[in-house]
Amino acid sequence: MIGRLLSAVLFAALAYALPLVGSSSLPHDFRPWLAMASALVLVFAQPTLSTAEARKTRATDRGSAVLIMAFSIGSQIAASLELCAGTAVSAPAVAAGLALVLLGSAIRVAAIGTLGKAFTATVQVDADHQLVQHGLYRWLRHPSYLGALLALIGVPVLFSAWWSTALAVVAMPFAYRRRIRLEERALLERHGTAYQEYCARTAKLIPSLW
Repeated sequence: MIGRLLSAVLFAALAYALPLVGSSSLPHDFRPWLAMASALVLVFAQPTLSTAEARKTRATDRGSAVLIMAFSIGSQIAASLELCAGTAVSAPAVAAGLALVLLGSAIRVAAIGTLGKAFTATVQVDADHQLVQHGLYRWLRHPSYLGALLALIGVPVLFSAWWSTALAVVAMPFAYRRRIRLEERALLERHGTAYQEYCARTAKLIPSLW
């Protein structure tokens, strides 16, 4: 619990608070505070990545957890720096970014809650792993990743930080695509035909598209 709280505070500080220290945006603009609140919720909701777990799952995870973490923090720091430099506030962008952050956060938390202890920071499938097919997992195989993508892309949109939005749109799907490929390989090895049948009736991230 304490480890997750510290991780959440550290992420929010590195991604938003520190880059905006001294900026006029931080005291009076609700957007950085919303981004920090979303980061606190999202990071606290998930297990903390430990060095022991990273070493243990090196063969299955292949650095995907570290890649996602690095890209997540990097894309958010870029958005904060662009906001600090001064971006023209776009009301439609603020509305769209707000919707993306709130929707993404809700999806992410709901998905993690559905998996419970089965949700891990790295790619790993234990011998007693059960294939969850209820909640959001009835339609999507990776709803927690969809939630994270929406929230992480939503923040630079919220900030009207267009260069950072472009960076997030390229970087984050790249990182999660790699993670999904590794995870589905591990799940297929564990569940075989049952996972193939599950894949046939569900989408990875977006129903009817992918």
